[in-house]
Amino acid sequence: MKTTKTTLLALAAAAALFLPAGADAAPKPGKPAAGAQQPAAIPQPDKSFPTRIVWTLYSFNGKPVSGELNFLIDENNRGSGSAGCNTWSATMVAQRGQRLAMGPIAITKKQCSKEVTQLEFGFLIALRSGPYWDTVGPDLVIKGEKGGELKFRRSL
Repeated sequence: MKTTKTTLLALAAAAALFLPAGADAAPKPGKPAAGAQQPAAIPQPDKSFPTRIVWTLYSFNGKPVSGELNFLIDENNRGSGSAGCNTWSATMVAQRGQRLAMGPIAITKKQCSKEVTQLEFGFLIALRSGPYWDTVGPDLVIKGEKGGELKFRRSL
């Protein structure tokens, strides 16, 4: 029982790393302080999201993941995959700035262990939170605004 609570708390904390900051953390509009220098924005070209590839999760916040958690986005912006026990689908769109947007999620309702259910919840929250994505070598890396990180490998 103690292990389950510890696991649930760890997954909840990990998922929270992907949620956007609250309204009180938003920058306040106004002029910069006198003498403050604004850094020049360097335009970065957006990459094209690698569609029609199944990406399998192997690391969640630096910890290895066992189980089959994966997704793909097809050419019609339909995301789908396995969350560990249940399968899911949703509209998923790669946006400017290498952000990932996800619509409402349709998911099967299989009975799963509490640990797997919590992992599914954390995984789907991370994808739905509007994270940044990038390809690094053969991997797809998805990062939340608060530092959470999902690493995926291309499935064969």
